[in-house]
Parts: sequence; C-alpha cells; structure tokens
Amino acid sequence: QDLADYRKFYNFEVDILDQEGNKKTTLSQRIQTGSGGEHQIPFYLAIAAALSTTYRLHETMEGEIVGGFSLAMFDEAFNKIDMAKTSTCMGFMKDIGLQVIAAAPDDKRAVMAANMDTIISVWREGGAVSLDVSYPQVEGRKLLTGQIENLALS
Repeated sequence: QDLADYRKFYNFEVDILDQEGNKKTTLSQRIQTGSGGEHQIPFYLAIAAALSTTYRLHETMEGEIVGGFSLAMFDEAFNKIDMAKTSTCMGFMKDIGLQVIAAAPDDKRAVMAANMDTIISVWREGGAVSLDVSYPQVEGRKLLTGQIENLALS
C-alpha cells in the first residue's frame, strides 16, 4: 500500500540558516519545539519566495525591482508572530518586490503601519460598515519601526 500512496514518494525538508549561512535547525525540528509564530515564519517566507519566482521578479542593473503582478494577499496575517518578526518578514517581502495586502487584527496595526503605505480600517456597527483610510508617512513609519525594534530587545 505504501507504494501506491503518491504522498510517500518524496520527503522534503527545509533547512533554517543563520545570517552567516550556517545551518541552525530544520523546519521539522522547529515545528516540534517552537512557538506558533516560529511555525508560521518559514511558511510566510516560502510563500513569498514562491510568489516572487512566479511573478518573475528580479532586480535590474540599476537596482530597480521589475517583473509581474507582485501581489501577496494574506488573511489573519501574522496572527501568531510577534511584532519584530512580523516587521522583518514584511520587510523581506518588500525587499523582494512583493506588494502585500493583509487582513489583520487591530493588535497588528502598529506593525502594519510601520511597513505599509496605506492602511484601510474596516469595522461594522449594527448594519453599517465604516471605512477609515490612512497613509502612514515616512517619519511615522521610522518611529514605529524604532519602537518595534526596542520591544524586541527588551
């Protein structure tokens, strides 16, 4: 029966490296011991890399990122990941040229504002739906990023 089950033909593993490129752990090991956020981060990075490849995003000689559609949409985005790691993950997506559209809970507003150009808040009161659009400025995003980094260090 094992030979008839196509799901057992291949076994893939993801190696997790540190910033110097040294193997730190594997995804299987992290899933066994890590927190919910530590489980999610490799999947967000894999999705981002796959989308970047699918959209054929690449950097020109002048440093400009060009390619396809570049849209990445997430619902309940980064819900188990702390603010610092969420910010790093979103920074990675921006660096590889993805435009992120995310539905996220209110507790992620600061990290979203630090990393996005437009925030659209949607809420319902009774039968009425309201929208509020804000455009975080560069200075505000820098301040929020600094606060997120300080929280990560404490």
